Amino acid sequence: MGLPMALTVVGGLFSAASSVMAGQAQARAYEAEAKMAEYNAKMAERQGVEALKAGAREEERFRQQARQFQSSQRTTAAASGTQVSGSALSVLADTAMGIEQDADTIRFNTLKDKWGFDVQRTNFTNQASAARTSAKNARTAGWMGGFTSLLGTGAQTVAGMPVGRRTGMSFKQRQNWDATHKPGKGGYAF
Repeated sequence: MGLPMALTVVGGLFSAASSVMAGQAQARAYEAEAKMAEYNAKMAERQGVEALKAGAREEERFRQQARQFQSSQRTTAAASGTQVSGSALSVLADTAMGIEQDADTIRFNTLKDKWGFDVQRTNFTNQASAARTSAKNARTAGWMGGFTSLLGTGAQTVAGMPVGRRTGMSFKQRQNWDATHKPGKGGYAF
């Protein structure tokens, strides 16, 4: 094997190793991306839980203020000497209905915020899954590229060899057939 052939083999080995290492590096980058997406998914889940807690606190604070307002309405009505019937009762009922509608709005907005965080969590989880798949594919592509480089190097090496060395059979110069096999000298004649 001459120097050009040796250089071809060494170059092919370096190319194969480079392909494998590039695939591994790309896979590590995808795995880091997957870890970040998983972390973001956990954060979105925590934010959703906190949104529910904050919404419950806001609703409770609102209801407490509403009870105080209703109490002051009843106190004002009683102090003025009006009976809690007729239009006074209607005002109290309207106030109670308005309080419930506002509390429902707070609850709805809280659930809507929680749903938004749940969607984020799902999106981040899907990103993590896609990144892990990409990492696996990058590793496979690196190995396939390395294997392909080795095959290409082998083909170049074989193509550069003399014909007899490719198959493992050496071709020796043979004597002329006619000179060794003449009719009547033990050979066949047709």
